[in-house]
Amino acid sequence: MTRSARFILVLSGLMVTSLAGGCDVWWCLLDLYAGGSSNLNYLQQMVGTTPVAVKRQPSYLAVSPDGRYVAVASWGGNADPNGSVSLFPTDPNDPDDPNNVTSITVGDRPYGLTWLNDLTLLVCNEGLAGTGGDATLNLIQFYRDTDDPSDPNYSLRGLGDPNKYDVSRVGSADPNYSDFLASPSEAVALPGGGGLAGIGVFVSVRFDGAVLWVSDVTGAAPTVYRILTDPADGIDEPRGIDTDSSGSNLWICNFGSGANNRTALDLVKELIAAQLNLFNGAFDDLDAAARAELEQTLSDAQQWLTDNADPDGRVPLRWPEPDEGPDGNAVDEATDLSADLRAYNTRSACPNPDPNHCAHPPEDWAQRPTAGWPADPNVDPNGIDPNVVDPNTIDPNTDDPNSLNLHDPDRRYLYASDDPNVVTISSILNRDADEQGEVTVFNTQKMEVDARIPVPPRPRSVRLTPDGALAVVTCSGNDGLTGYVVVISTGSRTVTAERALPFVPALVRIHPLGRRAYIGGWRGNQIAVLNLDTACVNPLLLGCDTTVYTTIQRPAAIDVSGDIDVLWAATFQNHQVVQLDIFEGTIRIGD
Repeated sequence: MTRSARFILVLSGLMVTSLAGGCDVWWCLLDLYAGGSSNLNYLQQMVGTTPVAVKRQPSYLAVSPDGRYVAVASWGGNADPNGSVSLFPTDPNDPDDPNNVTSITVGDRPYGLTWLNDLTLLVCNEGLAGTGGDATLNLIQFYRDTDDPSDPNYSLRGLGDPNKYDVSRVGSADPNYSDFLASPSEAVALPGGGGLAGIGVFVSVRFDGAVLWVSDVTGAAPTVYRILTDPADGIDEPRGIDTDSSGSNLWICNFGSGANNRTALDLVKELIAAQLNLFNGAFDDLDAAARAELEQTLSDAQQWLTDNADPDGRVPLRWPEPDEGPDGNAVDEATDLSADLRAYNTRSACPNPDPNHCAHPPEDWAQRPTAGWPADPNVDPNGIDPNVVDPNTIDPNTDDPNSLNLHDPDRRYLYASDDPNVVTISSILNRDADEQGEVTVFNTQKMEVDARIPVPPRPRSVRLTPDGALAVVTCSGNDGLTGYVVVISTGSRTVTAERALPFVPALVRIHPLGRRAYIGGWRGNQIAVLNLDTACVNPLLLGCDTTVYTTIQRPAAIDVSGDIDVLWAATFQNHQVVQLDIFEGTIRIGD
């Protein structure tokens, strides 16, 4: 349908609505412009289009720079070690493969997709925390039958033919750096290649806790440099990444920041406090029945932590995605166990005249010097094989005799340590369950961190507006149900708007005209639209701020295209890609 025809239809419908429902024409127009409820076709599937079937569990989507092709990254499922990239033309009349879709096998759990040009796609195979697998960078190079754009063979005809494309693994000329490419999440190309040969990209490496610079990524021997690392530079599971038009500043989402599961962490704290109180004699006055009840509660809490261990089996407890943690029944059980332990930890009775041996809740233990804690604690906050902490235990995963408990292979913890790499009981008790997330701004000219901006938990995706004035960040939250979107001024480096969302957000994309931000849903069936012009500066504007629309199931992967009326969205649930209508009525965005 042409835009003029759509204009007439929308205007006709508007007049009917105003006559039948008493809606003032001007306010209906205003509501349409703001993306309000009057425009019933907004963010619905495009008329006349059909869903495109892709491989299982699509997690990321990217439209090629020329707008002719859509690439979709799919995990393939937990039982499949190989992920895939599906590619198909945006024009259903394109003379490509009749089935439209080509499936290309790549590495483990592909996530970020970056088009370096119309024929070159970089794939970030993120993998999964605590597991092996082929998690590295793949470069897909496509070929055309002609270099003449006016020739029908200019399209990527015959994509199903492996002779029409190459897939290569990005390595490094320096073996000392090649391992850094494990578990890349997203990549962003430096505008103009940074004045270097070939194309240079910045890569966020989530599970290795680093940001890399890969020079000449399309060349025969790209070189990899680590420019940020965890924890020295304050990077925590870096995931989403973007750069301004000059390439002077990188914006990095630290997905691990604020990622603690609050329910699990509360239970861990109450369990630690109860064990410390037990060893400190605070429950010596309990009769046999009460003592047995306490021991059963402690055992149940330890078993819960065993049954609901995160991928690395250690606290603080965090999962690759916020909704992959304990389910509703497990959350209820943990909440009840925490309440039971809390009652013991806050009991007023004290069997010992020395108040140091009375029961103390976790927040009190967190403030007490560890020198005064019980000498023989047997405290294991993971609830697995509780043993006395041996300060002479050497990490068997390394050959370094000085690596005492650095990786805690037996899940045993020290009371305190001067080494920031050692997770201690004291640090767990002092951890804030509502810890904030953080966005890092890295100055690529000075090669230093320029700002660390606090945001809600688990910042995931970031995109800058075309004029570079704003950075829009999605935050997946830490409860597995809700999240946030924030707007940051790139000039002042401050959050200018923060909006709660009724779903866990995934990717954010900016409309080509810079007036709207679209937020895909990792969980549920919703997409949010944020009006970047108003952010409800004037509350009289209907729908002027954030509007949430019901769409396809789990629209995790989204991207805008050259057609400013279309938003491409992939459903993680049903393994399909659809075109969503983002035409906003008679007043066009940007007019």
